[in-house]
Amino acid sequence: MVHSGTVDNRGVRATIALLLPDGLSFDLSREYGHDESYVPAFASHSFNVAGREPGPDCTKNGFVDAAPLIPDCQCIPLPQTPPTPKLRDSYAVRGEIECDGSGATVTDLGGYRFTDQDTDLALSDDASREFDNTVDTMGHELRIGGVNSAFTYQAGVFFYQEKGDNLRSLIPFIAPNASLINAFAPATKSLSFAGFRRAECIQSDQLTLMGGLRSAIERREGIFGNYGLRFIAGPVAPTTSPSPIVNLEHDNEQLPWLAGMNYTPNADALVSGKVSIGYKSGGFGSVGPYEPATKPAYEAGAKSTVVDRGQPIGNFRWFHHDYTDLQAALLPNPAIGQQIFNAGDATIYGLEVEGTFEVTPGDNGLADRDPVPAVVQPDLSRNTLPRSVRLTIAAGSDPKSDIGNSGVISAGIRSRIKSSYFLDIFNQQSSSQGSFSRTELGLKYEPAFENRSMRGLARNRGASQPSAYASFVAARPDGRFNFAPRRPRALMACASATNCDA
Repeated sequence: MVHSGTVDNRGVRATIALLLPDGLSFDLSREYGHDESYVPAFASHSFNVAGREPGPDCTKNGFVDAAPLIPDCQCIPLPQTPPTPKLRDSYAVRGEIECDGSGATVTDLGGYRFTDQDTDLALSDDASREFDNTVDTMGHELRIGGVNSAFTYQAGVFFYQEKGDNLRSLIPFIAPNASLINAFAPATKSLSFAGFRRAECIQSDQLTLMGGLRSAIERREGIFGNYGLRFIAGPVAPTTSPSPIVNLEHDNEQLPWLAGMNYTPNADALVSGKVSIGYKSGGFGSVGPYEPATKPAYEAGAKSTVVDRGQPIGNFRWFHHDYTDLQAALLPNPAIGQQIFNAGDATIYGLEVEGTFEVTPGDNGLADRDPVPAVVQPDLSRNTLPRSVRLTIAAGSDPKSDIGNSGVISAGIRSRIKSSYFLDIFNQQSSSQGSFSRTELGLKYEPAFENRSMRGLARNRGASQPSAYASFVAARPDGRFNFAPRRPRALMACASATNCDA
């Protein structure tokens, strides 16, 4: 039996590394990865079809009472779709040549990756089928960096290219004469060129200034084919040319930067501040372009690094981020496909406070209070952004046991509680996720005098199973609301010749 949300990832990598005379090194890697995951089962309900009510006791039309012991029914639809696999194979090769000279290091990096994905996703009443989904990516970077007395610098140029081909459709049922509600065939190509430089300058024993600048030029072009409704065409890939075909392109130039400082009033404390301008690239969807989203960010923090026995270690961080032309993805019309548009402005601000205390020798506890983020988006009636958690509380302990010449055994337990949040940008009550907790148990063994380790991890999400997705999907004229839960637990095992944490 395969459970909803199961993930099975496997991979292999071979590396050749050479250290040559005169500070020259060469590294070449080849890897293959196979990912097989089962998308969580969906539950769904259509609000616009007569006779679909849950009834006074939540027993009609596939509904169930989510909390029978609590007065007043809390009706939710039962999962209606079986687990369906998502398969992805990727092939990659990477290379690096580095020359470490006097006062400077020159590095040349390059890589190529090909990904082939096959997904037949069962939705509530329909099935999403990918007939073709391949992506080719290639990147190359040349950089130089070094240290000259109190001055540390790095500069370089970067090139990135991505080509993607996709043919996907929405099918109401799998049968010999199934119709295609829609079928899209986008083919895209993205090019990105960038130059960057970053520097740090030590002004004194207590003050360090830093700055960075990046100049980016991006170009995207694509062809979007729309087959539209194909009545009783069968669940097979279309072979004719789509109509209409829309040719789209988007050019973008940005100049992000950052400036910051680190101040150490004494050996046990650090005060820092940073101002930066970032961005998220623009592009185009099935109907037209959307603009880049920009984000001025302001951050300040302080750290106490006292390590004497019994003394606390404290961290404090304040941040304020302003988004302009925030990008939002919606499916208002299945005949057109998903559309991305600039929804407006948003502000994210928050405060993080963390303290670590040595409870017993070799045993560290962790307490974290993280109220993030309070979000305002004026253009969407001051809605909060999806998955914006206002408060996160975490606590944990990491005891270690030294077993002499045999090595070290580390055990750990961590718990985290998250406050409620919304799962969609419209902040509908049905997409509200209540507060929940997650507990993680870990055990790690590291042999003495050897750079290898073994690690096991078990994780659950408390008594609740939070939602991974909750939103309206108007795939046909009915107003259908879909739900999908997260995995209730996860298990992980690792044995590495280097380090399982790497």
